Amino acid sequence: MLNSQNEPLKNGATVEFLAGTTSVTSRVRLLDPKTLEPGATGFAQLRFPRSVATYQMQRFIIRTGSPIRTIGGGTVLDANPEVHRRFGAATKSRLETIAHGSTVEKTQMYLAEADVSGTTLDGLSDLLCLDTDDVNAALAFIDPVLTNSGTLIDQSIYARLVQAILTELSRYHQEHPRHSGITAAKLLTNLEEEPTQGVYQHAIDQLLLQARIENHGGVLRLAGFDPWAGLSQIEHRLVAEMENEFRKRGLTPTYVHQIEGDDTVRRDVFQLLCETNRLVRIKAYVAKSDIVVHTENFDNAVAMIEANFTFPQKFTVSEVRELIGSNRKFTVPFLEHLDTVGVTIRMGNQRQLRTRNEQ
Repeated sequence: MLNSQNEPLKNGATVEFLAGTTSVTSRVRLLDPKTLEPGATGFAQLRFPRSVATYQMQRFIIRTGSPIRTIGGGTVLDANPEVHRRFGAATKSRLETIAHGSTVEKTQMYLAEADVSGTTLDGLSDLLCLDTDDVNAALAFIDPVLTNSGTLIDQSIYARLVQAILTELSRYHQEHPRHSGITAAKLLTNLEEEPTQGVYQHAIDQLLLQARIENHGGVLRLAGFDPWAGLSQIEHRLVAEMENEFRKRGLTPTYVHQIEGDDTVRRDVFQLLCETNRLVRIKAYVAKSDIVVHTENFDNAVAMIEANFTFPQKFTVSEVRELIGSNRKFTVPFLEHLDTVGVTIRMGNQRQLRTRNEQ
C-alpha cells in the first residue's frame, strides 16, 4: 500500500487491477493481516469476475474506483492458485518462499508440491520464470530422481513411493499366499499413491534392477517369495494331479471354466500353475476360446511346427492340425496365440514363422 493513503485496505474491498494492458475489477481477500495499513505489505488473493491472463512475478497496480486513484501495487506470486483460507500458516510460508526464497528453496517447494506425479525441467522453468540452465543449477543442489520419461521427483517422495510398492506386494502375498504375485497394472490400482505411469514404471524398473522384486511372466512379486512353499500337502497333491490331467489331455481343447469350478483351492492352484508357466492359457482372438494346455504339450507342438515349416515356408490351419494331431477347435486358437506372442505371422489363410531377427 502507498504511504500516501489515508485509510487501510480492508478485506473484501473492491479495487481495479491493472497489469500490462489488462484492467479488471477485483475483490481483495487479505490472507494474513485483517487490514493492510498505508505503507504496509501483505499477502492477498485477488478474485476476478472473469478469466485474466497473467504470469508469475508479473507486476501490477491497484486503484480505487471512486474517486479513481492508485493506492498500491504488487507482484503476482501464483497465477493459478487454489482458493486460500485466511490466516493459514502453510499458505503464508509458501507465499513467503515464492516471494523471497532462493531458487533452490523454490525448486524444492515445487518438487514437493508435485508429489509422486513429479514435474519436468520445462515445468519448473515456467514456475520459476527462469531458463533451464538456471533451473539445472538449482537442481544440482537438490539431486532429485530423474525418471526415464524425463520426470523429476523429490528423493524422499520417490522413496515413499518405492516403500509403498514393497508394502503392497508384501500385503498381497500375505492375503494371497497361493498366488505367484500381482500384475503391475493391478498393483498400481491398489496403491494409495497416485504416480504417473512414467514415475511408477521407473520405480518398478529400478526395483527389478536392484533385485528387490521379480517379474515372472508379467507377474510381480517380492524377491525370494516362493508361492509353492506355503502349499499344504493336499494342495501339492492337487498340483500333481492337475498337471498329470493336462499332460494326458494333450492338445484336446480344455476351457478355463471347466477346470476352475467352484472349488477355491482348485481355482487358486490352477491360477498358480498358469502364473508359473506350467500351464499355458491360449490367447485367441475369440474371447470364448480361453483354452488351457500343459506347457510340455504346447512346447512340443511349437517345436513340430518349427521343424516342419522352416522359414519362409507357408502353412495352413489344416496342415498344422494334421501335423500336431489335434482338431480345428484347438488348432485355430493355438495358431492365433502364436500370432499374438510373435512366433508366427498370418498372411490371409496362410502363416509362416517369423525370421529370428523379427522375433
